[in-house]
Amino acid sequence: RTSATSNKGQVLIYVHGYNNDFEWSIGTGAQLEHFLGRTEPVIVWAWPATVNALAYGSDMKRARRSAPDLARLVEFIATHTTVRQVDFLGYSAGAAVVADAIRILHDKAPDADRQTLLDRYRVGQVVLVGADIDFNEFTTEHLPACYDVAKQTTFYMADNDVALGVSSLLNMSARVGRPPAIKPEELARLQAMFPDSARIEAIDATSSRGRGLNLGSGHDY
Repeated sequence: RTSATSNKGQVLIYVHGYNNDFEWSIGTGAQLEHFLGRTEPVIVWAWPATVNALAYGSDMKRARRSAPDLARLVEFIATHTTVRQVDFLGYSAGAAVVADAIRILHDKAPDADRQTLLDRYRVGQVVLVGADIDFNEFTTEHLPACYDVAKQTTFYMADNDVALGVSSLLNMSARVGRPPAIKPEELARLQAMFPDSARIEAIDATSSRGRGLNLGSGHDY
């Protein structure tokens, strides 16, 4: 019913990061809806974070286990509502949930062309902020799915993201939100895989200033 009153016929699904409790996530969702001018209803996908800084590993597993349910929510919205476009905003660990859900949707119709996928799922903007996702996994598995399923994919990154620097050490792999230097041959390979560059946007947020408890961490922008 809420989506029916939207001026744009769109909904935004926000997926929070690790160490965020339910109240914080709902509050962030309310702020997003306010700053969007209350023209686009916001759904908060609140996966069960433990709100314990030492529970990073288990929280990441818990977050990603919620991706199949998020994919089913998208299918439900596309099938049972009049919403014309579903947008996503995934932050940190939440970006991994969004990326996994998009990949699941793509894998359900592996032979479908792009227009069929757009019509089926109605996914518009996919925005990944400070994404705590393995960079190689993202470029080989998630990004191809986003390229076909979504109208546009945007990811924010920062070279001074301390949290993702720690994540890179713990996981022994570079993260999307703090990517490695890309060699020319790798860049050429990616450009060949994704020729329509307008569908993918990378934004460098290194110079942005953080807020609140994460001030100076490079992970809050």
